[in-house]
Amino acid sequence: MVNSDRRFGEWWLVAAVIGLTLVFLLAPVAVGLMQNSPTHYWFGANQVTIADYPVYLSFIEQAREGKLIFTNLYTTEPQTPALFMPLWLALGVFSQLVGGGAILWFYLAKIAAAAGLLLMLYAFIRRLFPEIWQRLTTLVFLAWSSGLGFLIVPAERVWKEYVIFYKVSADFWIPESNTFLSMYHSPLFSMAQLLLLAIFYVFLFVDRQWKFLLLTLLTLLLGILHPYDLVTVGLVLFLYVLVRWLTDRRFSWTAAQAYIAVVAGALPAGLYYVWITRSEWVVSAWALRNWTPSPPVFSYLFGYGLVLMLAVIGAAVVLRRYKKDLYFLLVWALTSGVLLYAPSPIQRRFANGLHIALALLAALALILIIQRLQKQRAALYIILPFLFAGLLVSNITILVEDVASYQRHQFPAVWPSEYASAADWLQNNSAPDDAVMADVQIANVLPALTGRPVYAGHGHQTADFDKKRKLLERWFFRTNTDDAGKAALLRANHIRFVWYSEYERVWGDFAPSEKDYLEKVYERGGVEVYQVKE
Repeated sequence: MVNSDRRFGEWWLVAAVIGLTLVFLLAPVAVGLMQNSPTHYWFGANQVTIADYPVYLSFIEQAREGKLIFTNLYTTEPQTPALFMPLWLALGVFSQLVGGGAILWFYLAKIAAAAGLLLMLYAFIRRLFPEIWQRLTTLVFLAWSSGLGFLIVPAERVWKEYVIFYKVSADFWIPESNTFLSMYHSPLFSMAQLLLLAIFYVFLFVDRQWKFLLLTLLTLLLGILHPYDLVTVGLVLFLYVLVRWLTDRRFSWTAAQAYIAVVAGALPAGLYYVWITRSEWVVSAWALRNWTPSPPVFSYLFGYGLVLMLAVIGAAVVLRRYKKDLYFLLVWALTSGVLLYAPSPIQRRFANGLHIALALLAALALILIIQRLQKQRAALYIILPFLFAGLLVSNITILVEDVASYQRHQFPAVWPSEYASAADWLQNNSAPDDAVMADVQIANVLPALTGRPVYAGHGHQTADFDKKRKLLERWFFRTNTDDAGKAALLRANHIRFVWYSEYERVWGDFAPSEKDYLEKVYERGGVEVYQVKE
């Protein structure tokens, strides 16, 4: 009865930690929703998802229209539907069956995925730490900790790409860099880390007949959802099996079979992505532009900060006390750390999940410090609050900045209502294949609100993005001449509509109302929409 009561109380405490974490994650949403008014529309983006959030919504919108296989709406080149994305497909189907828009279902999924990840984390933690207070301390540490990026905020008032890459710490702009930011970013990263952790959990701790089938299914789902993580899974498990073979001096056939099961799940997912990349030119162009190198080392050093310092101590504890059951954490942390600078164009993708491994090692050190200071309560009560406060600062700063951007009605997080109305009109008065030309800032959001393709709107997903952006900003919207060339460009790229607002006007003196190849079909509050004549 005592053990049952303790277990019941433990899960209530876990629920409280998860609930409080979700409150932190959703606090800016409450402020954002309050911005909805006759003059403004809260779009839902935050600074961590500023460019990718609309992409996710564009897939949900396609599913809402009944598509099972998606296309890339951020480019106008002819393409065959080839993208199977079960997460966004499920949200679009739920939206159609139950009601509610893409934004609502995105945030519902974000809550559910974050809660699921935290539960999976706690299941993993229970296998490593014997005492309830140790487990709860570790869960809080994992869920809320960030780095020391607030100590090196650059002086530039505008953070352009080169400033962010070379001067800003990872905990302010790389959502994979810590668990809180991953949960705050999207359900995609939470689901990917949940599956990653589930694979490791089943591999290490489950000893049932269905283990191998479950490993195959989990790996297949992870591969389809977030294929970059297959590299991490494959290398970490291979090296861990090798390390245990060398340290135990006995080869584990069960571990080898489990690894084969993981490979069996990874192969179909890998072959699927190879196939769509080679068979569909638009997907291939997307893959070539998906260049995500790691920033300078200092970015990660400050980005992990105290977590990394404590993780080094925790690693020393594991090695010194010869805790072979915790060698897995060492292998995971070291492998992911090396992958951050491996010769690959997607280096920083491999940060996904690294914070979990580092934070678990750091928790060993933190628990050791607490145990050593138990007889010095005064020191303990002073050190711990300062420690946790320091770990929280970067995450809290991001939340506060998002709240401030919503209150300032900063675009694209908050849209003028006339822009949202124009997007609604476009969706209701166009066919799914009718492409739109607009400034890249507007075009980044339009597929999310309309489900329609755009000429240029995303640095990675738009084929020849730099060339197209220059055409828009230095020629199409800048000059009011060369009408024959502009008409040819619109028709060659299957553009059906041209969006014209203050974002397009700022580039020059292009006057669409004077063009005989354009017909004004919508005008309201400074937004004009023109249809390209046949």
